[in-house]
Amino acid sequence: MQERVVSNQGQFDPTDIRHLSLAHVLPDGVVCAIDRDLGFVAILTCDEQQPQLKAAQCFPLSEMATLIPLVVSHPEYCPNEYLLASFSGSTTEKDIDQALVRLVRAKERGGCRSHNCHAFVVICGDSHFV
Repeated sequence: MQERVVSNQGQFDPTDIRHLSLAHVLPDGVVCAIDRDLGFVAILTCDEQQPQLKAAQCFPLSEMATLIPLVVSHPEYCPNEYLLASFSGSTTEKDIDQALVRLVRAKERGGCRSHNCHAFVVICGDSHFV
């Protein structure tokens, strides 16, 4: 009997799932698997060559847009332009560069009074930002 994977996003693509070891956060041999489209995060281990699901959580897409850049950037600082690009739906180099331009313009127009407020402007939808 062949296993069939069903997804509400059309054709299943295993490359849509990110597997992160998160050194210094998770023990050795434990992996965090993230599927942004489904809003699904799982903690996996491997016991005697068999994968084991240890924990799982579903998140709304808006929370995934925040979670993924923070987790992928760990343990380094996550730039605000990366967060903004993620909220916009894509984190290609071009998207991140465009997000940086948007942040700089918002700051120039007075939409941001400090460098640290950019992420809050994105989340709150400040009219100066758009």
